[in-house]
Amino acid sequence: FFLKGPEPGPGVPPGDYAVRMTLGGKTYVRRFKVEPDPRSEFTQADYQRSFDTATRQMALLSQVDSMLNDLDDLKKSMDTATDAAKKANNTALMTKLEDAAKARKTLYDSLAVNVRGEGTMDETKVHEDLLGAFFTAQGLVTPPVLDFIGRVDALYRNGVSQYNAFISGVLPGVNDALHQAGMKPLTALKEVAPR
Repeated sequence: FFLKGPEPGPGVPPGDYAVRMTLGGKTYVRRFKVEPDPRSEFTQADYQRSFDTATRQMALLSQVDSMLNDLDDLKKSMDTATDAAKKANNTALMTKLEDAAKARKTLYDSLAVNVRGEGTMDETKVHEDLLGAFFTAQGLVTPPVLDFIGRVDALYRNGVSQYNAFISGVLPGVNDALHQAGMKPLTALKEVAPR
């Protein structure tokens, strides 16, 4: 289960804000001001750029989290279909489902961190790279930070492309085979547009 982005969002730039809450039909508004850190040499433009960059990375991370959650749901659907194919002794369908399951796992593993044993992780996956870009963007956005974020964005776009290729290239053939066997189709997934 992926959370669809980090729990806390990026810090807001200095400025005037308001919080609105409605309770029992009555709306309450509290206004407040966020002041810049007096020790910081950030300009207002630096704060805004950091916020905008971190917010974008958070949106990309949220999209990857949704893709991973969808792939988890698909795995359950594939497991159910594989069990049904085994019961029907349909070896051709079982092979097609097993091939699709391997393709799904390869895709999933390219997107998500793999926790092994005592918390050891493969931290070079798209999800973890986006999380790193999100946290990095909350500091001063310098040329090296932009270079890192650019590399992560390229990995993200490649991950979305692979996800879409899996959905459009692998799943239709599996669902056709399930239909021909008189079985329920797999959980429907939609292609996603890169942000």
